[in-house]
Amino acid sequence: MERDIRLTRELADQIVFGMENQGHVFCLDLDTQTVVPDPPGLTDADARYVRLPAWRPVDGYNLMARFVASLRNPIYRERLRTILGSGRGAFRQFKDVIGEREDIERLWLAFKRREMRGTVTEWVNDLRELWGLERLELSEDEETLPLIASDFVISEGDEGHADLVRALDRDAFTENYESDSEQLVNLLYNYHRAGIPEPGSPDSAILVAETPGREIAGFVWAVTLRHGEIVVSVVAQLYVLPEYRGMGLARALLREHLLRCHRGGYSEAVVELIGRAGDYEDNLSELGLARDSGTMRVRLDRWFRENENP
Repeated sequence: MERDIRLTRELADQIVFGMENQGHVFCLDLDTQTVVPDPPGLTDADARYVRLPAWRPVDGYNLMARFVASLRNPIYRERLRTILGSGRGAFRQFKDVIGEREDIERLWLAFKRREMRGTVTEWVNDLRELWGLERLELSEDEETLPLIASDFVISEGDEGHADLVRALDRDAFTENYESDSEQLVNLLYNYHRAGIPEPGSPDSAILVAETPGREIAGFVWAVTLRHGEIVVSVVAQLYVLPEYRGMGLARALLREHLLRCHRGGYSEAVVELIGRAGDYEDNLSELGLARDSGTMRVRLDRWFRENENP
């Protein structure tokens, strides 16, 4: 009998199912190219059937650990890392937490599918090499690649979002100066916001990103400056809530804002990078923005100590 495995995505998914099912002994039927449970009279010498690779609880644990290490959302990464370190009941808790967020659940399912198909492909290729056949590649299909656009809805904000934007703008500003005193943060905030049109005013524009459950995940708040024929959009705040970070949502929000400005006949767009927001300069550069100016700070007591003449 000539041995061969014609690997397809459908067959790979059958093999994954059989590997994870601990209730039966699953084999690959080389005649039918299907996965079958408990084939009758199975012996190691039977050339028709090949036992599927073993999949142990520790393999499942390691898969989850690799996913957590790859997750860029800081809040859920830490929650899941704590669960995996808790021992008993970790598998169930992991699934419960993943299920809280549709976007993270999609990331997990895509990661698991990709990793498991990779394991299956390696197993098949080991067999093919043993049988003197060429190695195969199973290309990843696009449906496993989670997209921001399918997880969040980016749309124009209305007056109902104005109060929330005000509150989150202050939270974002405080976060960018988290090592400073409350009094200093208040002074800097009032300075940077003095004279700026309020969110919800005619010269303000708000874009919001909402989850499938209609919760706010992030926003862009920009003000419009006009002089003659020149119209400039100044992004006063670009903010993503901590639990939704690490998925490129800020980039998606800013890109949508820039597209709308271009369609609206704006001359330029300016993004203010205040405090720690300057850490995101590289990400903005990838969108085509260039540095225009900067702010430098110094603590005067420290400066005096370090520069005082002897």
